[in-house]
Amino acid sequence: MGFRMCTGFVSIFLFLATAAAVVSFFVDYWGDFVFPGNFGLWRVCHGLVRGCQWIHADRYVQFGNVPNWFLACQIMFTMAVGSLVFCLVLLPFYGCVCTKGGGFFLCVGRMIYSTLLLAALVMGIALLVFGLEIHLGDSENLLGSVINDLDWAFWLMVGSWCMTTITVAIMFLAHRRALD
Repeated sequence: MGFRMCTGFVSIFLFLATAAAVVSFFVDYWGDFVFPGNFGLWRVCHGLVRGCQWIHADRYVQFGNVPNWFLACQIMFTMAVGSLVFCLVLLPFYGCVCTKGGGFFLCVGRMIYSTLLLAALVMGIALLVFGLEIHLGDSENLLGSVINDLDWAFWLMVGSWCMTTITVAIMFLAHRRALD
């Protein structure tokens, strides 16, 4: 498998991983409440009547209903999604200078690989913490409501993590092959 083909696979997987992560990051379907309603990383929706509210509204923060692990997950997911977008922007520069070699090629390749690896690690830790806290933690304290189950946006972020991990592996192989 040639360098161009590996770079093409990196582009495809990175685009899919970034698209899935961005969609998952902004939607309100990370989990379902026992009563009608759902929540995301940034908003809480209580049924059709009350609508959605920002998760850091005075109503939730005032009573301490946003736990520290949830805030840590928000920060880690923000770092991971930002890193994926950054790598997606840098990848065309890496592909354009691939025939020239030299210091710039090495720098951009290592920067993309390191940033992708960081994104995969941070996203994996955040997913693990989020999933375990919802299932094993005190989920009744989350936003003052009882959590029923994780919803499709969480699983979309898990898929994004899998594609990011595959992208890291392909990027490592592609950059190694280009240096030989």
